[in-house]
Amino acid sequence: MTMVIVGLGKTGSACVRYFQRILPDLSLRVVDSRENPPGAADFKKQYPAIPLQCGALTPDVFRGAERVIVSPGMQQWATQIQAWVGPRVTVSGDIDLFAEAIAGHGVATLGITGSNGKSTVTTLVGECLKALGYRVMVGGNLGTPALDLLPKEGEPWPEVAVLELSSFQLVLTQHLPLTVATLLNVSPDHLDYHGTEAQYRAAKQRIFRDAQMAVVNRDALECYTGLTLDMPVLRFGLFAPENVEEFGMIMADGEVWLCRGTQRIMLASELSLSGTHNMANVLAAFAMVAGFAATMGRPIDWEPIRQSLKQFKGLPHRCQWVREVDGVRYINDSKGTNVGATEQALVGLGDSISGKWILLAGGEGKGADFTVLLPALQQYVKGVVLIGKDKHILAETFKETVPCHVCETLEEAVGMCRDLSTSGDGVLLSPACASIDMFTDYTARGDLFTACVLKL
Repeated sequence: MTMVIVGLGKTGSACVRYFQRILPDLSLRVVDSRENPPGAADFKKQYPAIPLQCGALTPDVFRGAERVIVSPGMQQWATQIQAWVGPRVTVSGDIDLFAEAIAGHGVATLGITGSNGKSTVTTLVGECLKALGYRVMVGGNLGTPALDLLPKEGEPWPEVAVLELSSFQLVLTQHLPLTVATLLNVSPDHLDYHGTEAQYRAAKQRIFRDAQMAVVNRDALECYTGLTLDMPVLRFGLFAPENVEEFGMIMADGEVWLCRGTQRIMLASELSLSGTHNMANVLAAFAMVAGFAATMGRPIDWEPIRQSLKQFKGLPHRCQWVREVDGVRYINDSKGTNVGATEQALVGLGDSISGKWILLAGGEGKGADFTVLLPALQQYVKGVVLIGKDKHILAETFKETVPCHVCETLEEAVGMCRDLSTSGDGVLLSPACASIDMFTDYTARGDLFTACVLKL
């Protein structure tokens, strides 16, 4: 069999490692549309026998292919490649390979997608299941590529796989039988690829196609427009549960409780996470765990989960507290790469300080509609500092609502934020944009922000 892997990134490299482990004699070649992709030299040294072709993709590149695996970062090529190779050749993503690999091994698979919060929810679900004593693997779009999660020869199979799935992965996936699936929310993102918000939403909704159970956010029902869920459904939301199965929040004895129906699970004040958006993330995780337990016919002991989540500090670059300087709180939300994420951060953190926020934003806007942010800016923000490729587009959009300041570098921007803020205020890096115009990724952007703040 001749296998072609498209894309020499994290996913493509994981595919190569996977096939080298299980089918070392497979006829394998790797192609990448970039002339000099990062890691090409190291790949040639490590796998000298595997052909690597870089540059323009043409039909000849795929001649003789019997299967093609496309990396999420190269998803825009999938339709064209399918036309070149014909309908008899499967063109899919690495998640299909993962589903095939775990088939027959008794692994329950939980899938999580959404515009915002999916990494935090994926991690929370993993922590909850570990607290209950399950063998768990966590990854996908988050952290470890799915194929790298698979056990090596002689290692035990995990009982549960928790996967974060992006819209690009879901577009490429042909068949993924999930035990429980959730779509947390949808806000405009990646419109430069998907074209419209409806098409982006439809890509996210693909997570439910082969699922046994769905977890639904009752505060974001617009996510499910045009979708029929013909499987059991569990709901969560930030208000009081509407029945004994739902997850939500109630006020009792002067405290806010996270609960299922009338069953109190834990106090909101026990969580180290801040912001109402993180309360929603925890409730989503509870619903995912409950859905898994229901499909397995197993009870849930919430006490070890409560103890585990009391220690959970959140993920780096996701509303991460950095430092307080002269009474000003600095928050790193570099993972806020779309308008919905930034809106969530502003609303979730808005009233947590006595003053106002300085928002540090900008980058590669991906064709987003930034007017979505205007109500949150008006309510919570005293000034915006902008960087990156689309900084002037953001400034033009925001200027009638809040004072805007344009900077050329992140270092300059942090200094501007310091000058604009006074004691009681907060500085929030939540760019509402991708980072690729100035940085290798959002983590590099967040790391530089943190380093700049630590120097203040």
